[in-house]
Amino acid sequence: DGDPGGSPCPGALSFPTGIAVDRQQRLYVVEANSGSVAVIDLVAQRLLRRVAVCGHPADVVADCGRALVLLRKPQRLVWIDGRRGPLRGPALAAPCGYGPLIPHRVTRGPLVLWRRPTGGYALVADADGGVLFEVPGATDLDIDGAGQLVVARRAGEPFLRWRRSGSGWVELEPVSA
Repeated sequence: DGDPGGSPCPGALSFPTGIAVDRQQRLYVVEANSGSVAVIDLVAQRLLRRVAVCGHPADVVADCGRALVLLRKPQRLVWIDGRRGPLRGPALAAPCGYGPLIPHRVTRGPLVLWRRPTGGYALVADADGGVLFEVPGATDLDIDGAGQLVVARRAGEPFLRWRRSGSGWVELEPVSA
């Protein structure tokens, strides 16, 4: 009815913080307040289910017909695979020697964007805690269609990009948003 003071719509999302779409056209929506992930069939335009992930979810990434969910508390990764889940995901280790960090975003690899609780300082690490890059002001990350790592930063700042080269990464020219 459009009344902002009215009760929420049945099936309404509760504080969505991350989304991903898999190959089967299922939309995964991280609902931080409810500690769950909503799985929505985009073709049928209906909610399939809500998956309680036993923690505080922060982000999700689709990977080969399933979804990998990043949890902040406890700090770990879990899979949602079809009607199964949450299932134990890859081990997640915080980078050592950088002070307190919070896992913020995840992308395929898995690669994780870690940030300080006070903001500003951020870094990209693999799931084992191996630091790839320090990226002050980073807000999000993704692997694009060309397999390049793209890191978004604060408003008005260019996106940073890297591509795999042998056993490492090569920085590419930044792009404007």
